[in-house]
Amino acid sequence: AWTSSCPGLAGNGSFSSTDIASPTWTAPANSTESLENCALAVTVDNRRGGLVDNAQLTVGVLPDGAGVPQFTDN
Repeated sequence: AWTSSCPGLAGNGSFSSTDIASPTWTAPANSTESLENCALAVTVDNRRGGLVDNAQLTVGVLPDGAGVPQFTDN
């Protein structure tokens, strides 16, 4: 399942679906005057009680109207 957390912003953004392999994530509005980071995370399991794996990606959300987002792989 996919989750997101954007502590410096009013919301956490939204996924097109939290249960598919490659969802689309829409960032929340950033009405601040600075770059704000959001953490996107995914947890995958084999649904048999065995294998579980996690990954996280940090996405920099630019202020509204500022241009292209920045990505950092964790």
